[in-house]
Amino acid sequence: MWLDLDLVNIELRIWTYIVNNKDLINIFERGESVHLLIAELIYVELFRMLGSERFKERIVSPNDEYTKTKGGTFAYIYGASEEKANKTYGVPNAIYLIGKKFPEIPQYLSMVTKELWSVLDREQVPAIYTLGGYRLDVPLDEIFKACNFKIQGTAGQIIGRGMVNVANNPDYIDSDSKMVNQVHDSLKIEIPIHPRMKRTFESICKSVEDAGKTLIPTCGVSYKVIVNEADQSNPHVQEWV
Repeated sequence: MWLDLDLVNIELRIWTYIVNNKDLINIFERGESVHLLIAELIYVELFRMLGSERFKERIVSPNDEYTKTKGGTFAYIYGASEEKANKTYGVPNAIYLIGKKFPEIPQYLSMVTKELWSVLDREQVPAIYTLGGYRLDVPLDEIFKACNFKIQGTAGQIIGRGMVNVANNPDYIDSDSKMVNQVHDSLKIEIPIHPRMKRTFESICKSVEDAGKTLIPTCGVSYKVIVNEADQSNPHVQEWV
């Protein structure tokens, strides 16, 4: 069987803790959606008319409001200009509305840019540091990339530490499992069918989650199980079919 696990909203989660707005942090710690919170600020009338669940379900094309909310937020936290972010949101004054409620959000680009110049002054290299202390050089003609590097670099460190944790996990070792693929914030693991499948799954997920908690306060992990059709009748995999 394959265990296909993902770090839940890891980049948005990292950004939320860096921005350090208590309301945004509470959204994550309650397991709610930051995207819906932001959508409620910029699509006021539509959100009021539909409510949160119907608004989220209204995903009918790349141009629906929920998808545009996600796209606009990620564009902005990765260093897009206010003009470009507003265009992605599809709302001319989206950043103003968001900043009015959460002033720390528009300050993120400025904060990271200041860090870059500080590192340049101190170390003679234009760079930023991930939350794990890894330095990433930033081209001076594209300093907006510093925002992206800080978040994605930290996410990369978390999944890297997670893989080290998994490799040293006794349940992973004893089951003769193998990591077979890693892309961005996802990891696929081949696990031989055996009586203690559930324990192995949960133990591996905890190893990755614990890696995230070395850098940020919370780190969610979700997973799905992929079962070969020929093995679906095996009693050890019945609960996963």
